[in-house]
Amino acid sequence: MEGTRDGCRVGARWAQTGAKSLKSRPATFFCYKKPCNRSFNVVFIEYMMRAKEYLAFRKEDFFYFELVEKIIRDLYPLRSDRAKTEEYFNRYLFADAKYKANRHNEVQEGEVEPTIAVEVRNEVRHAIRGDRSFVIAHNIIAEGRNKFYRSELMSLGDTLDEDIKTESRVKEMRVQYREDYPKSKLSDYLLDPHIREFYKERNGELQKKKEWWLAACNKAYELFDEIRVQFNDPFQGKEMVENYNPGDADLKYTVVGLTCCLLEHYKIESPDEHQEKMNILKGLVQEYYANGCRLYSPNEEIEKLKADLAREKQECAALAEAKNNLENQLAETIRMAGKGGMTVAETALTFYYLFDEMGVDFSNSDKTKWARFIHAITGKSEQRIRNSLYFDFDQKSTRKNLRSIAGIFSELFPAIKQKILNDMQET
Repeated sequence: MEGTRDGCRVGARWAQTGAKSLKSRPATFFCYKKPCNRSFNVVFIEYMMRAKEYLAFRKEDFFYFELVEKIIRDLYPLRSDRAKTEEYFNRYLFADAKYKANRHNEVQEGEVEPTIAVEVRNEVRHAIRGDRSFVIAHNIIAEGRNKFYRSELMSLGDTLDEDIKTESRVKEMRVQYREDYPKSKLSDYLLDPHIREFYKERNGELQKKKEWWLAACNKAYELFDEIRVQFNDPFQGKEMVENYNPGDADLKYTVVGLTCCLLEHYKIESPDEHQEKMNILKGLVQEYYANGCRLYSPNEEIEKLKADLAREKQECAALAEAKNNLENQLAETIRMAGKGGMTVAETALTFYYLFDEMGVDFSNSDKTKWARFIHAITGKSEQRIRNSLYFDFDQKSTRKNLRSIAGIFSELFPAIKQKILNDMQET
């Protein structure tokens, strides 16, 4: 790793370990800032993990995280080709070597700045060291191998084992990691017995064309690749699966099923904590698949909103009609009261039932305000109205008045009429 100690910029000389789990090991660091030659021992972490996963898992360790992430993603399709990998490094990652060789004019746009090139290379090496599919790239960095300037000073540590079969072994590692996608032929996916069995079982029901299945397998491999990067937060990985919305329920269900198949049969040696969290992720995705992984449908959601809106419109129309009926009844009452057709007691009872229908009663309003309001409308004595707002439903006169006003409500407000009749029966 890169770091500072007593003001020194340092780069690590790392021993080859072949580690298969996370554990601590001492390493010797040296200062490459001349004329300082101090060295000291520190502890670093050994690991065996895919580069993408380790980079996400230890993100805080990388000062140039975004740059390192881009470089590693650029190297993914090149890692089994030694010539293309070397070409990439010479093009983008050895500007410092050009400066040492006094070839400043050869530094190109997009190249990592010469002042940070060695630090970036070392961070890339740290990210890929536990991923043996990057052995070629790792050794280029470790040796400082470039076509511009050859010197021990360019070296950043020991190399990993390589031989004439390295490129073919890297291809095999890609297959083991399930990173050998996208493919152009469905038959290449069906070489995996688990994928083939899933295909036979599902296609008996779906009867889809090979192009449809090829797209599903390519997407499942891509999804499987990306959710593993989130292994440290399995619920985020599950959310990525849930958020996959192709607009085709059969395709979604099939892709999630294939992803479950890949999770179930993925056997790569990894640290215990890593494996435990992968098991949690597997359980979450399998549960989602078992529950039918219901597909979010924008059209379905729109139809639901339309139905809710239609119900609201109906409710608004009913309220508007009720309001209109109340206003008409009130106008009729006022008209009759103005002609002297109602007694003060009948008027008081009429307003009592109208106000009750609108949610206004003696518990939430003052009788004096009632009397003032009715007086302003009818012109009848405010004091007499106030005195009439005490109702004894057991009195014969009150029951007579109820019978008188009940008919007024029958046409527009049959519910109020029924309430009056109920009140009469209860007395």
